[in-house]
Amino acid sequence: TAAAGAWSGAAPTCIKACPDPPAIQANGAPNVPAAGPYNFNAEVAYSCVATHALQGTTPNVCEDKNGVGTWKSAANTNVLCYITETYPVFKIYPKNR
Repeated sequence: TAAAGAWSGAAPTCIKACPDPPAIQANGAPNVPAAGPYNFNAEVAYSCVATHALQGTTPNVCEDKNGVGTWKSAANTNVLCYITETYPVFKIYPKNR
């Protein structure tokens, strides 16, 4: 606000933010709020669907790269969800005679 030609209050500050975190290729997702901002040093963990297990490094961290927020693992190729169980496609039952 301005009073008598002078501004009052603290000056606004800028924060470094990252875009939405990279996704897992399939069968999983980052555990994040619905939308950012994702501030500098924010951590995002990943999880997989119930039939898959997490393999790789988590969490991912929002870092400062020359004043721009970027995720430490931009492509997130180091996190993978792999299947933990096998499910039969069909079952064969003996015929009653």
